[in-house]
Formats: sequence, structure tokens, C-alpha cells
Amino acid sequence: KFEIEENFDPSEHELVMEVITSPGFYESLEPYPGAVEALKRLLEEGADVKLVTAPHPACAGSCAREKFLSVEKHLGPSWLERLIITRDKTHVQGDILVDDKPKVSGGQPTLWTHVLFDQAYNGKVEGKARMSSWSSSAEVLSAVLASKKAAS
Repeated sequence: KFEIEENFDPSEHELVMEVITSPGFYESLEPYPGAVEALKRLLEEGADVKLVTAPHPACAGSCAREKFLSVEKHLGPSWLERLIITRDKTHVQGDILVDDKPKVSGGQPTLWTHVLFDQAYNGKVEGKARMSSWSSSAEVLSAVLASKKAAS
């Protein structure tokens, strides 16, 4: 199991839970620098981009609602059809899943390659392609796709 509060000292758990379950928290989060531009560029280049995100179990309903609002605000209403909210990302198929979670697991076998988005808590994970920023997305994702193509 991987939840945000697990990245904090146990003494801070209650405060972290108070913050992440407070109304408006997820809606107030800003995209990473370059993310909006990179996603739009991928779409323009013909990629079938899906935004796959998991709601926090302590506030699943409000979290999901706020993620919809955030996508609409930052990417526009046309991107809402590309948003998939699920606790089990293995049900979503594709070529690549960019995620900061060190290990994405679930109930289905996956065809996608997990590209790890760098965060302090996943720095020790080895054996996965990594993306340090959205500005590096084009080269990282192209290399992963080329590797997948060569392996098939």
C-alpha cells in the first residue's frame, strides 16, 4: 500500500491527513512545470493520452471530484474524457504509465511499461525508466517506446 501520509513521520500523520482530506486540497494543487504543455504536445503528436489517477481512500469522493475540477481548469473540458480515476491502475491498458508510485500493482497483468516520475520517496527504486521532469518527457518516453518496439 502506498499513500502520501506514509512519506511523513508517524508523529505528523494526523496533520497530513487533516490537510489532504480538507475540502479544496486536491483542486488547489498546481501541475508540475511543463506538464500541461507536454501532455498537449503528446496529444498533438498522435498519442492516446489518458490521465490515470487514484483517489485517496480517506476522501475518495471529494478527491475524485476535485481531480475532475483540476483537469478541467488546467487542461480544459475536452480532457475530462481522458481522465480515469481508479484505485487499481492495472485495469488501464496502454504502452506507458508515468507514475511516482514505486510499485504499481493490482488485479490485472499489464502491458504498459512503468516510467517512474522522480520523487524523494522513490529515489532508491532501480530497474525502471525514470522521468525527472515533464521537460524531459519527450526523450524518456521516446526511448521507452523504442525499447518496447525493439523487444517485440
